[in-house]
Amino acid sequence: MKMLWVTVLFVGLTVISFAPTVTARTPQTPVGYVLEIEGEWYLNGNTSEPLRRWQKLPSGGTVRIKALTPGARIVVAGLSGEIIGNRDCDSNDGCSQPIKLPKGHMQRSLLRVALDATVDLLWGSPDRYALARVRNYGARFRKALSGWRVEG
Repeated sequence: MKMLWVTVLFVGLTVISFAPTVTARTPQTPVGYVLEIEGEWYLNGNTSEPLRRWQKLPSGGTVRIKALTPGARIVVAGLSGEIIGNRDCDSNDGCSQPIKLPKGHMQRSLLRVALDATVDLLWGSPDRYALARVRNYGARFRKALSGWRVEG
């Protein structure tokens, strides 16, 4: 039992010591990407970097067109494939409204995931990590095997 606590303490201190470096490097969570694009579209008013196809888009951002041009259009899809926004400048008033990207869901940090898993393993739900197999094959199976002999 003492060895288990030493191991848990060691793993916990290791995770805690590396957690600040891991969480500091995580960028803003993307909520979607540019599926189709024609024309000059920008994210959050940053006109120095136009959007391009397959570019990931951060949560809470706003997609706008620089200038209304014929044939300009954009389709923004979520990470699971659903269409978040679709603008077509050929239709009346199609490009006047920006596409507001949804707020991303809160991601748990690596430390939180490790801590939750450790607590669940030690005190929470041990059946989640248990290997449950039934090795009882029944009387019929034993009876069928009783007539066999192994010769060597």
